[in-house]
Amino acid sequence: MFSTFKKKTLKKAINQATLPGLASDFDCNPKTIGILIEKNEVSKVDELIQALRQSGVSASQINVLVYTGLTKAKQLLDPSFSMSDFTLTGEVQNQEVKNFIDQPFDWLINFYAKDSVPLLWVSAKSKAKFKVGVATVTPKINHFSLDIQELQATQYAKHLMNYITIFKTK
Repeated sequence: MFSTFKKKTLKKAINQATLPGLASDFDCNPKTIGILIEKNEVSKVDELIQALRQSGVSASQINVLVYTGLTKAKQLLDPSFSMSDFTLTGEVQNQEVKNFIDQPFDWLINFYAKDSVPLLWVSAKSKAKFKVGVATVTPKINHFSLDIQELQATQYAKHLMNYITIFKTK
């Protein structure tokens, strides 16, 4: 019951969130990247980081936050969060999540393929300058979404970098 109430509160916050436009002087070359991912995709984190490194991003400038579901699973990557980290009023108690949200990443990569209220909430609240995701997820939280059939890290990074190269030339 509490989980349902928390989800309703978080959904309300997501619906009220607005995605700010990109600054006119936005630089498409990321120096810092945040990756928001769900536990089912954790095995792809290293591959995604490697693909981003090949594009010139330093691994030390990439931060990952994992959503574990209803309860926090200790064996997963840290930092991580779960539904139990949210209060009934829709606030987050986990300092790692607060730090992730407050970090003004150049890019936030929302690497999940299904709408999940806690993931959408973190995405919507993030202070990242440019948010990218997957087309199957609610579009109002991303500046740009890739329409890919399967969530494959190398393919995703390759397509993302190709589109960014196109953006730079326009």
